[in-house]
Amino acid sequence: MRFLKITVFFSLMSMCISLVWGQGNSFRAYKTDDGCSAVMAGDAVLDEPVQWTGRCEGGLVSGLGILSFQFDTRSLGIARWHSKFRFLNGKEHGAGWVVADPLVRQSNDNTFTMVLQVRRDGERLKRTSLRPSDPLDQSLQKAEEFANEAVNLGLSTMSASELKSDVRQWYQNPRQYTGGAKPAGSVAQSGDDAPKTTGRGVRVFANVK
Repeated sequence: MRFLKITVFFSLMSMCISLVWGQGNSFRAYKTDDGCSAVMAGDAVLDEPVQWTGRCEGGLVSGLGILSFQFDTRSLGIARWHSKFRFLNGKEHGAGWVVADPLVRQSNDNTFTMVLQVRRDGERLKRTSLRPSDPLDQSLQKAEEFANEAVNLGLSTMSASELKSDVRQWYQNPRQYTGGAKPAGSVAQSGDDAPKTTGRGVRVFANVK
């Protein structure tokens, strides 16, 4: 029964991730709570406004920051996510990660995942999932590989050391880790954004009712 629950959980998570971060060419612009716009790929229609912690340039989210958003999955209820990437022209860019809302993490840490991705102009190039049961060294190696691949592709991205630092923090408390994303309705906070490397934390929340 426990195995079945974990299998169903991962299937539902994969469905939500595919809806929001699909590989198709369908992009939608969403207003943030500070009047900026984020351009997201995928078939899901997100609720507005989405929350953003970084800078806004030319009306679009820019640089590294936390994008928080939610949508109605119909069968699963409301899913809320927080995503950490460098944004370029309003789109996710480079290596980054996504995690689920603590409210959905109720039973076993083995059901918790951190999803690493490499993106270029919002299109997903690579993805893998980390689990707390995986050896830390193995996950750190994956994080370094993802960041280095983004650099080799010439993408503005988090550095390997930053991505690995986030992975280490997530391992310390995967049940509660949110990466510093702001809750819905809170005021956006801008921060420093050094080109190609400096980043802010990102969370992914899924509140399954």
